[in-house]
Amino acid sequence: MPIRQKAMRFSLLHLTAASLLAIPTWAANSQAIFQGLGDLSGGANSSSATGVSEDGITVSGISSSTAGTEAFKWTEVGGLVVLSDIEGGNVSAGAMGVSSNGAMTCGFGTFGTGVVRATRWDGTAAPTQLGTLNTSGYRYSQGAGISADGSRVVGISSSASGLRAFVWVSGTGMSNLGFLIPNATQSGDFAYSSEANAISSNGQTVVGSSSYTVSETVTIPGRTEQLPRYDDEGNLIGYETIYYPPYDQTTVLEQGTQAFSWTSAGGMVALGDLSGGGLFSEANAISNDGTVIVGGGQHGAGNEGVVWTNGVISSIGDFDGGDTASLLTDVTADGTIAVGQGTDALGEAALIWSSEFGIGNLNTLLAEQGVNLGGWRLTSATGISSDGQVIVGNGINPSGDPEAWRITDALSLLNILIPPPAGLQESLKVVRGHAARFSAERGRSYQLLESTNLATWTTEGELFSTTNAGEAFEHALPITLEPSSSFYLLGPSSVPSEADTPITMIQGTLLQFTSERGYIYQPAYSDDLVTWTPFGSPLNTSSDLGPVERTFIDTSVSLDHPKRFYRIDTTQSDTLTVPFDLHVGPVFKVNMQLDTPYQLQTRPRFTNDPWENLGEPFSTEGAATPHSYFTAMPLPRPSFRVVTPSSGEPLADQTILTLADGALISFTSQPGSAYQVQKTTDGVTFANVGAAIDTVSDTGPTSRNILDPFDSTNPPVGVSYRVVETGLEP
Repeated sequence: MPIRQKAMRFSLLHLTAASLLAIPTWAANSQAIFQGLGDLSGGANSSSATGVSEDGITVSGISSSTAGTEAFKWTEVGGLVVLSDIEGGNVSAGAMGVSSNGAMTCGFGTFGTGVVRATRWDGTAAPTQLGTLNTSGYRYSQGAGISADGSRVVGISSSASGLRAFVWVSGTGMSNLGFLIPNATQSGDFAYSSEANAISSNGQTVVGSSSYTVSETVTIPGRTEQLPRYDDEGNLIGYETIYYPPYDQTTVLEQGTQAFSWTSAGGMVALGDLSGGGLFSEANAISNDGTVIVGGGQHGAGNEGVVWTNGVISSIGDFDGGDTASLLTDVTADGTIAVGQGTDALGEAALIWSSEFGIGNLNTLLAEQGVNLGGWRLTSATGISSDGQVIVGNGINPSGDPEAWRITDALSLLNILIPPPAGLQESLKVVRGHAARFSAERGRSYQLLESTNLATWTTEGELFSTTNAGEAFEHALPITLEPSSSFYLLGPSSVPSEADTPITMIQGTLLQFTSERGYIYQPAYSDDLVTWTPFGSPLNTSSDLGPVERTFIDTSVSLDHPKRFYRIDTTQSDTLTVPFDLHVGPVFKVNMQLDTPYQLQTRPRFTNDPWENLGEPFSTEGAATPHSYFTAMPLPRPSFRVVTPSSGEPLADQTILTLADGALISFTSQPGSAYQVQKTTDGVTFANVGAAIDTVSDTGPTSRNILDPFDSTNPPVGVSYRVVETGLEP
């Protein structure tokens, strides 16, 4: 079955091969912009970004300052702005999430002596302490996520029976979301905890993780022990009885953590984990409609970022090098792009993931796009805007200090992730202007010549070859001078008198690329990146021998047309064919043996004229098994014989030479494959001609000839042939 490849999209305004590779609709003409966000004055040089608003304008985070550890929000206009801590006690606060428009943030604040409370900042001077689930004993809470309108906050809080996930609703207060009941294999004492990490934009779905521990407590009985006593000279002087009282010893028998999603209607639902390894998974972010959840899981090789799509879990992989340890922390509104961190040979690395194209290392992608990081190492990406254009995260700056950062026009980085269709990597180029169009024949070279006076001719561009083409095709070569002021010729060399190919002068856009054998290419254009219009005929390279320089031509666009976008869709061909020559009529047939050269000779019948060679010497060179050689018979039929080229003497056994009639299909086979000649009368149903040719054991290319026998004076009507290569995948 054909394998669907990714579409190549590029803008007319980009002319370098690197910038033309697979630019999607949302990244046609942009380059990512990277910036460090700095930190608050005083204290240690340290800041970290924890999230970004849906519109990408506001960043939430934590930074050190003279006062202590402080929550901040950052905007491009205002920079880092401190969010005040709860009054009383040491300053220790952090902003962990931000609302859709950046007006509200949530996180934690501290008052008293290390009393930590979930906190919401709503733009007023004083933060709002959200309380805890319990009213006595140990009390603690921390906010982690906030809804788009800021009316709901989720996080973790102490409760009467342990740490629990909560949702806080403005005007209502804090509610306990409970915990998952595990499918534990051990019996014993159970302890549970849960925490909420994020809430959907509309505030209806909460995601997080729930943990459990199964333990067993055994009372160790009291005991006495006689200990010897010694004097200063080391002499035993007696014994002392020591009593050890009984005590309880607790052993953990089983534990695990599992991601969950929660709704008011369905309660807490387990999301599952990857197979292998211990039970561990966490959910960190959710798409707007709740169908896509991202986080992390564990399998036998380590921890890996995961995506739940409609409840089905899949892992994203990790970078090469280092341990297997990746994680997703945030996702776009539609759930198609997420960010997080992975591990490469240098350690932790910020990560971007696309549902269509997989994972990419932000350090590498930025460098490949030409963005100068100036010594930065991006270690984690913690937030992404709803449209995917802004990413925030943390890294090590050139001074070696931890610092928050922000990337805009981030979706342009995905064009590097998209696997380009075969043959388009490093070769795709778009040129708008004038061109010389012509029909390129198989197995030829062409040189375009230019002159302004019809006397002096210069070469225009490089020599163009169709060596690997399987059949003739339409091609165009760009020209630099206006056709009205210049003359052009096309021939096999730089000699004007050898010009032998008609050309037509055109104007429009050329899509120049190198095709690979075994693919079908179809170009399309768009003026709005919404509606795509195919143009030209599909290009099927099944009969090519290898890479061929190709051109698609869009003549529907004028030279002053505003920006137009192009893409080339590719599909693997179902059938690979090879070029062949066809002769219908009488033929000579020579049954060859291995390691024996042959030369066919002819002379007019019933004469003593000298024998003349017919064609070049032939043999089974490159073949692993004997096969037959055919060649067209001159008419009228001559006398004929087979000789050895070295001696010129005829072979004693003339039975190897016979006459035949029909359609002769001649081609060159390559080692390591298999070939089958087929014929058809309707272009749909094909019948095999002769047996398949197996070249797996061949040592090199070999000339092959297959005969479809019939009376050439009365040939079948409407029959066409093809040679199919069946042993290789495109």
